[in-house]
Amino acid sequence: MVIPLSGAPKNIVPQTGAIRNCVRAVVSGEEMVYISEENGTVSLNNLAGKTLWRNMSDNPAVMFEIIAHDLDGDKQDDLLGVSGNGSVYAWKSDGKLLWKFTTPEISRLSEIAVVGEDDETRIFAGGNNFKIYELDSNGNLLSFIPIKGTVRILDAGYFVQNGKKDLFVLTYSHDKFRSEYMGFIDSVTKKEYRSSSISKFVKNSTMITDNTVADIDNDGKDDVILFGASETAEVVAFNADFRKLLKFSGSKDKQRYAHTKGTVLSPLTNEIVFQYGGIRYLIDFKGKLLEKYGERNKGVIFNNLVFMPDSKMLLGAGQVSGDNTLYVFNLGKSGWMSASHEYDGLYAEVRDNLNKLYHQALNFKLPAYQKKKEKPFISLGLDGNKAGRKDVWLKGFVLDEELEKLNGGNLLMVSTGVTFSESTSRDDLVAAIGKDALKKDKRMKYNMTPDEIVEWARRQEEKGEPFQMWVGHGNDPFYVRINTLEKILEVAPKTCYGFIYAEMNGTSDPRIKYFVDEYIPRIATAIRKNNSPTKVYFRYKNMFWAGDAHEELWSRVFFSGKYSDIIVPSAEDTNNRLQDLNFTGRVGMYLSGYVGDYSMRLVDDNPTSWRPLSPGGQTSVSPYLRNAALMAAYGCSHGVLFPIQYLEWPGYNIFFALIKSGLIPMLNRDEILSVNSWHLVKDIDVEYLERVNNSGHNLTLYRTSDDDAVVGKAGVHWCGTSVTDYDYSKLSLGVDYRWLNFIPPMPYGIVPITSYDYEDKIKKSDEKYVVSDLHHGIVNGKKIPAREFGDIMLATVKECAKKLPITVEGASWSLYKIDATHSRLLLIDPGYVSPSKVKAKVTLQNTKPRKAIDVLTGEKIKIDQNNVTIDVPAGSMRFIDFEY
Repeated sequence: MVIPLSGAPKNIVPQTGAIRNCVRAVVSGEEMVYISEENGTVSLNNLAGKTLWRNMSDNPAVMFEIIAHDLDGDKQDDLLGVSGNGSVYAWKSDGKLLWKFTTPEISRLSEIAVVGEDDETRIFAGGNNFKIYELDSNGNLLSFIPIKGTVRILDAGYFVQNGKKDLFVLTYSHDKFRSEYMGFIDSVTKKEYRSSSISKFVKNSTMITDNTVADIDNDGKDDVILFGASETAEVVAFNADFRKLLKFSGSKDKQRYAHTKGTVLSPLTNEIVFQYGGIRYLIDFKGKLLEKYGERNKGVIFNNLVFMPDSKMLLGAGQVSGDNTLYVFNLGKSGWMSASHEYDGLYAEVRDNLNKLYHQALNFKLPAYQKKKEKPFISLGLDGNKAGRKDVWLKGFVLDEELEKLNGGNLLMVSTGVTFSESTSRDDLVAAIGKDALKKDKRMKYNMTPDEIVEWARRQEEKGEPFQMWVGHGNDPFYVRINTLEKILEVAPKTCYGFIYAEMNGTSDPRIKYFVDEYIPRIATAIRKNNSPTKVYFRYKNMFWAGDAHEELWSRVFFSGKYSDIIVPSAEDTNNRLQDLNFTGRVGMYLSGYVGDYSMRLVDDNPTSWRPLSPGGQTSVSPYLRNAALMAAYGCSHGVLFPIQYLEWPGYNIFFALIKSGLIPMLNRDEILSVNSWHLVKDIDVEYLERVNNSGHNLTLYRTSDDDAVVGKAGVHWCGTSVTDYDYSKLSLGVDYRWLNFIPPMPYGIVPITSYDYEDKIKKSDEKYVVSDLHHGIVNGKKIPAREFGDIMLATVKECAKKLPITVEGASWSLYKIDATHSRLLLIDPGYVSPSKVKAKVTLQNTKPRKAIDVLTGEKIKIDQNNVTIDVPAGSMRFIDFEY
């Protein structure tokens, strides 16, 4: 007998970290929930909010899926989990680890299904290495099923025969859509019943973000329900004959990068409930809309919806911003769909912490020992429809009067951003580079003449309104032609602040070669001739700034020194798992003097690593804020800040307050005091780079040797996996797994990446360095395997850490100089969408400070000992000034 919880609280707040997955379980006759957190930590929690046990991950990686199932016949649901580290875990209901299975080959497992009961239980797990593994109830490997593509969905149900569970399998070749295989497989013979194409059921652009199994046509057999999103929310269901049972599409509900999450409410009702962004839907088993509630881009956006039939509750589990709250819908009450919830748990804690930080920053006054820096932080816009409005980056929020009054630092808002594309003939380009010049970007209209574009720029100059333009992309570098760009600089020399190019990394593309040889020199000449503030921004994803930038063609631009005054490296860190590399690559370019500035980019799809399994829709500014603060504290002075429609007040205002108050001044290279050593890139391994870094969305590039690299398991098919113990990310930056590493811990300080050409300058200093091509280590000019090179990297960072003024464990950090006798330590919670209160262990070494103070609270930090533990608020940061 299952005992339902009576008088359930409106919200349930277990003592866990941010919830990623949540499933119903029955333990001791009571409905409970198993919860998994992003890094693989799992727990059992009752509906009163008590956490009965919580087990930390033994090898942190994304825990992609969990299932509750009685493995030993004791009528208690045990827990199964599948991890990006290539392992399947089984825990007994009391929290004891029953067994762990790790695939014989390296893998990133992401899906799991269970068939059978008791001793007949069999577990199936699949991921990125073209195999589905079959295990017995004790975790022993029985067999594997060869499969094409990366497993995206693996589920079990009574699809074909009553009383026998079989498998439904969906695999992808593209990380967002483009299915490689979809079919039903006999769980005993491992043979296919039948297969079909997903394109028969959803649009080609639909990204499947959730799924469940239920009998919705009342024929005694289970059906498959897929939840997805394209321009709207989509739900489709079909049976094992691939007969479509329902299809639903939302209306006027588009929300950028929002996921659709849903569940079936049978046997309580024959209804399906799902949420897309801020909107909840209730439909019947025919796909008829029954209720719709909520607003686009607002409200509590859950990570999961979990049906608790005995307690007649629906649980909204966690939030995409990071939350440990279970938000309760009482299905026994009329109007339950429209129930509103107060923020609770971790999300409310982060919200309070950020409001406190904002007001502290507004009240911060520069101490007597800190002089104001005149160099501004430059914030660029991209929304031409709202051009000229200073609030464009604040989603309609105007700058507070108090924020406007802050005078400890300068902020320049370039709030007019446009994208133009010319209708000009390309005959001259065809003559120069061939028919490739005719390739265009399908997103662009190519409907403006050069004169129209130049006239628009002239009017901006006349009005005195700063602007920037997006003028090219890897799809087409020539949105705006070079003659037009030169004329823009002639007519708007004071107000043109930037030309933006994005994702132009194809060095074999004749258009890119022409751009490098012809466009870059002429743009540079025009900028200098007109004495314009214009910068050329290059936005790249993956690890471009650590890798591709060192290819011969691009190194002529980025590492020649010819364009250091005009080039600003920026990011396209969406759909990425290598943000840490892109960060340290840009820092390295700045600190080694190859560029004068670098840029951050904050946009609503930054949190989308493997997009179907990492939702956008974050309403808290916390992840963006902490990422921005860390970059600014390592010398970043430019930002491409998109108007994120989801953000709650005060949004970007908090970051602007950190800048305008002077808490984070614009830092010169020699003022950054937490630089450990250098990682120099020599003779970049282009073949390796092309396969793992420039494959874009390709999920079919798995090799058993993918871990044999200085930066290993780097392709998109490795999102969520654990990194090796000899990987640069692990040894140099403290990163455990390939996911959303915007805020790496850096326990030894930062290890920037730059060109091997910088070696001579390093040799003249007391700094240390290692050399690699990112695939192999290079020692005394010879390549050595990454496994051997790892020991050299570790020895170097440990040796150099001893020379730093301080080191920090447990938090991300930067130490920067304020004046000759003061430095400021910035401590940041490193959990991007899994915030938590962390304890930063600060080790004071070499020259010990006389005193330390939290400059926002006035709290004096005791530094009697060499080791100091400082609490960092969840989702926030602290600023500690040291006096020497």
